[in-house]
Amino acid sequence: MQGKYMTSDSITDAVIKARMTFVQSDGFWDIYEDTDGITAEKGSIWTVPTEMAKKQSLEAKISFARVPMAYSLKRLKDVDPDYYKTNVTRELMIIQDYVSAFSKYLKSGQSLYIWSHMLGSGKTMTACAVANELVERGFEVLFMTSGTMFMKIRDTFSEKSKISTESLMDSFKKCELLILDDLGSEKMSAWTDETMFEVINARYLAHKPTLFTSNCNVTELNYNKRIIDRIKADCTIIHWPEEGVRNSIGDMNRQRQNEEWQQMELKGVTA
Repeated sequence: MQGKYMTSDSITDAVIKARMTFVQSDGFWDIYEDTDGITAEKGSIWTVPTEMAKKQSLEAKISFARVPMAYSLKRLKDVDPDYYKTNVTRELMIIQDYVSAFSKYLKSGQSLYIWSHMLGSGKTMTACAVANELVERGFEVLFMTSGTMFMKIRDTFSEKSKISTESLMDSFKKCELLILDDLGSEKMSAWTDETMFEVINARYLAHKPTLFTSNCNVTELNYNKRIIDRIKADCTIIHWPEEGVRNSIGDMNRQRQNEEWQQMELKGVTA
């Protein structure tokens, strides 16, 4: 196409779509021409990503954040209070505020610590929902279990490693939000203790927020006092319900699916 291709942060996709002339689409980009001279250069060409491109980009970012595939579609709306006998309204409000105002918490380094002794209480799903929503908003998030973090670091000790230990550690220290799932479940040693301190201390000093999930209260963690003190200093601590809801979540999802199928049958879709 003739005309100068333009990119600018000063004009939104909505303005381009509303006021410029649509030319064509290649599936990933919709192409518009400024036929009316809305911008400085009449006849300039502007591109807007298609919904398919946006979807694929988001999926790639969630994958890069290492969110498990089982939770890649989860959002906070999927953390249904009805899963629990305990009232979780306050806890969900705190977490929703954390996501909504993350820019503020990113500056202050405010972290979250979500814990429950009960396995299968939904802590990991909730943390993944937070990760997905923040990735959607353009933030750099990295999710993994603490055990996986140590395994990845150990892998860099090999001569065959394609990434240096320093580079990998920097990714843990410098991402905008690090989510460490199942904190305290790893086998403890002097090396794991010192390595965890290096990551936590670097984020603490740089005011980088961290979201932890754990089956232990902070005071029950088998880390040295330096780590415990830094976690407690920056974290809003949320005691998640002592309820195993993994099975009930599956039951409720199956019930909803059956209701949807019944509605389809009533409308004659499967008749």
